[in-house]
Amino acid sequence: MISLGGLIEMDEAKLGPEARRPAKENEEDKKKPRKKPYGLPSSKKGAKRKTIVEVLILAEAEHFHTGNVAMKALDKLGFDSIREFIEMRAEPGQWYRTDAHHSHWVLRQLSPNFQITKSDEAEGPEALPCLHRVINLLKHFLMGTYFGVSAKYLPGYLNEFCFRFIRRDKQERTPRSLLQACLFALPMTYAELKL
Repeated sequence: MISLGGLIEMDEAKLGPEARRPAKENEEDKKKPRKKPYGLPSSKKGAKRKTIVEVLILAEAEHFHTGNVAMKALDKLGFDSIREFIEMRAEPGQWYRTDAHHSHWVLRQLSPNFQITKSDEAEGPEALPCLHRVINLLKHFLMGTYFGVSAKYLPGYLNEFCFRFIRRDKQERTPRSLLQACLFALPMTYAELKL
């Protein structure tokens, strides 16, 4: 597991039907019948409602270039869950930049070096450019490759995305890293695979 360091941008992304809708619609699009948006299907069988999952994302910002990333799907975005994830994935005393979400104030307890900038959805990509690039790539990865995934298996897909993203410039080392991961990973039981 790679520890993040330097300037770390932090925010959350909502994965679900609302995240799949286009931001603007012209008059012709409003008249057309609406297709069902891709999303994370509910874990209950026969449920018509789709689940929205919040994913906490940390990304190293290195001179407008994104370094390592870490992601975790959270049931509830609160002080304790954020603190636990940051302590597990980032080295102590790093610099943080984030928006003014109320649960992000947990950074006061973790590091004296943080910048919280209040921004709306339109200003978000300018305030946290590296992180929003990662969020965009994640949504394209889930929609384009898998056409949506179930909430139960989302952590595995997030780990795969982080694995690929961190090694994007080291393609020649990827087969060796995969082989090491297979050798040292614990086997998965049939009960864990069942839906």
